[in-house]
Amino acid sequence: MVVLNYNDAITTIKLLSLIKYYSVISHIIVVDNLSTDNSYEMLKKYENDKIIVISSKKNGGYGYGNNYGVKYAIEHFNADYVLICNPDVSFSESTVNECLSTLQSNPNVAVVAPRMMDINNKKSPYCAWKVREKWIEYLLSELILLRWLLPNIYYDIDNVQNDMLEVDCVPGAMLMVNSRHFSNVGMYDENIFLYGEETVLGIKLKKARLKTFILLNEYFIHIHSVSISKTFNSEYKKRKILWKSRLYVFKEYYYCSNMQILFTRLIICLSLIEVQLIAFIKNVKSIFAGKYNKKYFL
Repeated sequence: MVVLNYNDAITTIKLLSLIKYYSVISHIIVVDNLSTDNSYEMLKKYENDKIIVISSKKNGGYGYGNNYGVKYAIEHFNADYVLICNPDVSFSESTVNECLSTLQSNPNVAVVAPRMMDINNKKSPYCAWKVREKWIEYLLSELILLRWLLPNIYYDIDNVQNDMLEVDCVPGAMLMVNSRHFSNVGMYDENIFLYGEETVLGIKLKKARLKTFILLNEYFIHIHSVSISKTFNSEYKKRKILWKSRLYVFKEYYYCSNMQILFTRLIICLSLIEVQLIAFIKNVKSIFAGKYNKKYFL
């Protein structure tokens, strides 16, 4: 198992305390993504025969850090299957067993994930999505107008009768990979710092004719974006990182023309203006309630 930490040792330690006795997990590799606080030193105190704490050579983002851990698992433990998790999740040992069993019995499956739930045990409708067609991808944005106009890219998994469903993409918060397949498609694209890594992985796997399954009767809880929010406390900054990643995906995986990229940049500007406008409206309301909050601003 690989857990990626950045300036969030407390959350990572909580996860370690939950899973350290899971016998199905042979080793837990905690990758500290070159934290700027004392996370690495704190985590090192929990190191033992099962928990290994290592530091990446740079803070290269989500994909780089997880690749670093998976490569370590393959090199040092010859791992056939690796569970990749964010620190802000919780799950049962039986769920890990089901993921492992699914991969072992389906040699053409590269990725398996349980369903995602929030902290209130509410099932997320956004736990599996399709690789979008080119025109949808480069138009897709957080703009409210386009959000209503574009077709739904998420699978309607609530109406599926089977125990599992083949999908294109699953969230990176918790998934298990066949390490050989994962390595053969180039793992996560390390040119993406944050956001979009799962979609690119889905594109790679589809091209290689490898499958991704979501287990509909298995669940994990995700305290959504706890670690990200601690690092980027401004919605504006998070949106800028999102768009930088999306532009890269447009160019490298959807082969968008210069005109399409120019159009996308226009949408980016409108999207960032929208973030500030929404934040302004929220905080005007908050001022009258005596609860001003500047987290949405630059």
